[in-house]
Amino acid sequence: MPSDFLRLMRPHDWLKNIFILPALIFSLPALPEADRDQVFWGWMANTSMVIIAFSLLASGFYAINDALDVERDRLHPRKRHRPIAVGRVSPKAGIRFGTVLVGLGLLGGFLVDNAVGGVLAGYLILQVLYNGGLKRVAIVDAVVLATGFAMRATVGAFAIDRAVSTWLLGCVFFLTLYLAFIKRLCDLSAAESAGTG
Repeated sequence: MPSDFLRLMRPHDWLKNIFILPALIFSLPALPEADRDQVFWGWMANTSMVIIAFSLLASGFYAINDALDVERDRLHPRKRHRPIAVGRVSPKAGIRFGTVLVGLGLLGGFLVDNAVGGVLAGYLILQVLYNGGLKRVAIVDAVVLATGFAMRATVGAFAIDRAVSTWLLGCVFFLTLYLAFIKRLCDLSAAESAGTG
């Protein structure tokens, strides 16, 4: 059913792409006086396109990840309710759907700018490595997740042709690294409580 594929995309997780916005927000005071409105709406259009592209790319990997981890997810107290784990979407369909979403996300990135597309391609490689085994390596998995958020902040700057702030990247990386460690601790606690840890 369409609703199962929508759930597979995890739209609630698109909120993570809020980290694309800081570059736009902090750059607004620097808008040039000449053609101010035109530049503003250009920035808004590019940033919106990048948010959509990153959402599609991330959703594609959520679907692929669920397909690859279906047996493990069926033993997890929360993940066992996902569409592939309960059998409402087959693993093969999940992989095909995820691949299409990844392709659309990449295409959207390159339509904005080659630099944006390059970052999205880098995120794709990072996710392949993550799903290929890095997600099961303690500490490394959290670093990969935090790097993904730093890439969101980077692509937000590239979308409006602004310099990437090292301070912004540092803040985003270490904040999300901290949150990733907390999430992993919560996952471990949940797995131990369910007897699957």
